[in-house]
Order: sequence, then structure tokens, then C-alpha cells
Amino acid sequence: MPWRLRREARTKASDLIAAYGPLAYRVAREEARKGPRGARGRRDQFWTAVAIAIADVEGREIGVSGADRWHASDVRDPSV
Repeated sequence: MPWRLRREARTKASDLIAAYGPLAYRVAREEARKGPRGARGRRDQFWTAVAIAIADVEGREIGVSGADRWHASDVRDPSV
């Protein structure tokens, strides 16, 4: 990803966090999904980069389901 796109994405991520707080990641993902299905244009790449930047700031694990995230400590060792 070009450095300019990353820089713009980080700036937009900061703006969204300031405006939407904990909903910023959701807003960025919804913007990324607005494009035509299956299209990977510049707009989609930009908003995906924004979502990734927000996830980095929030310490969010991308691709981990809520059940995995919140119940990971509940998993018992199968060898016991």
C-alpha cells in the first residue's frame, strides 16, 4: 500500500475516532462495504486501510469473532 494512502487512512481514522468514539471501526467497515460487490477499487482499499488503522489504535484483533475474543479464557485445555 502506498505511503500516501496509509497516511491519509491514519488521518481519517483519527477523525473518525474523535467523531464516533467506539463506533469508528464500524463506520469505516460500512464505508468499505458500500462499493459494488466484489470490487476492490481505491475507495474500498482506502476505507479498509482506515478500519485497520482504527483497529490498531483500539487494540482490536481483526478477524476474531466476538465469541473467540470474549471467551478465550473459558477454553479448557483438552489434554486435561
